Amino acid sequence: MADEPLERELVGAKVLIVDDNPLNIAVLKDLLAFRGISADTLSDPTQVMASLSNNYDLILLDIIMPGISGDELLQEIRREHSPIDLPVIMVTALGDMPTFKRCFKLGANDYITKPVDLDAAWARIKAHLSIKRLFEASKGAYAERLRVSQLKTLSEMSGYVGHHFNNILTALTLGQASLARYLSESGAPERVMTQAERMGKSLDRLADIVESVMIFGGHRDENCGGEANFGTVVDETVEIFMQKFEPAHITVKWEKPADPVMISCIPTELRIVVFNLLKNAVTAVSSVENPWIGLSFATGENTVRLLVEDNGEALPADIEEKVFQPFFTTSQDLRTVGMGLPVARAIVEGCRGRLFLERAPGSKAFVVELPKA
Repeated sequence: MADEPLERELVGAKVLIVDDNPLNIAVLKDLLAFRGISADTLSDPTQVMASLSNNYDLILLDIIMPGISGDELLQEIRREHSPIDLPVIMVTALGDMPTFKRCFKLGANDYITKPVDLDAAWARIKAHLSIKRLFEASKGAYAERLRVSQLKTLSEMSGYVGHHFNNILTALTLGQASLARYLSESGAPERVMTQAERMGKSLDRLADIVESVMIFGGHRDENCGGEANFGTVVDETVEIFMQKFEPAHITVKWEKPADPVMISCIPTELRIVVFNLLKNAVTAVSSVENPWIGLSFATGENTVRLLVEDNGEALPADIEEKVFQPFFTTSQDLRTVGMGLPVARAIVEGCRGRLFLERAPGSKAFVVELPKA
C-alpha cells in the first residue's frame, strides 16, 4: 500500500478497465489493487455504457477492440459524462502523435502506452483521480456555502415579510370579526354567514403560515417558554388533525400515555411540529395499500422521543436529508411548498432537541427528541 497522504485519499476509488487482452487487464488491475483501488473489467466494449451506472471514478479504455473501437466508445461516453465528471485514459500500442491528438480531440483526459510502464501509468492515473476528488470536494464546499447564504437571506426576509404581514393580518382579522358580528346581528342569509366564516378560516390559515415562516427564520418570542405535557399536546393535535383532514382510509395508531411527559417547550409551537409531521405522513402513505400512521413515545433518562411512523415508501438515501431543506418537496401537489419539515426542525432545535429520520423494517419514522423538563 502506498504511504503518501494523497494516495491514501484515493483508496476506495472505483476504476473500470475496458480491454480485450487478458494480460493487459491483469497488469492494470494488479497495479490498482496494490494501491487499494478496486477495478471492474470488461472485455466487451458494447457493455460499457450500461455499466456506467456503477459510478466509476475513472475509465482505462483500450483503443483497438473488436465490435466498437475505443474512439467510438469515447464519443458515446462524452455525450453523457464530461471529462471532469468521468476521466477517461486511453490505453494504446499506437505510439504515434496523430493517434494521441485524435484521442484528446474526442475528449480523452490522458493516455498510457503499451507495454505498460507501471510507474508512468500510476502517475497519470493518480493525477486524474486526485483532480476528480478535489473537484468533488470543492463542489461540495460551494454547495454548502450557497445553502448557508440562502438560509441567511431567507431568515432576513422572513422577519421583514412576517412583520408587515402581521400588521395587515391584524387589520383584516378585526375587520372580519366586525363583519361577522354585523351580519349575525342583522340576520344575514346563511350563505353569506358561511362565506364570512370561510374568510375567517382563511385568515387563520394565513396567520399559521406567517407564524411558521417567522419561526423558521429564527424570529421567535424568547420570553414565552415554559413546560408542556408532551402527551397532551400530541393528543390534542391528533384530534384536531383527524377533524380537519378526516383521513378515513388511513389507520392512525395512537394512545395517550397514562403519565405526564413533561418537557420545556412552547405548546403552540410543539403542535405545529406534530401537525406538520402528520401532514407529511399522510402524503407519504397516499399511494400504498392499507396505509397507517403511528405515534408513540420512548422515554430515556434525560430525554423523550416521539416517533411518527408510517408505512409509505422508503425515501432514497440522497433524499433523506433534503426533506429538511426549505422548499424541497417530493409531493406532486402544487399547493405543497416544502416548509413543513424545515419549520418543524427549527422549532425542535429551538427547544434544544433534534428532529431526524430513522429507518425501520417496513416503515420509516421521524423522531422528535426533546430534553425532559
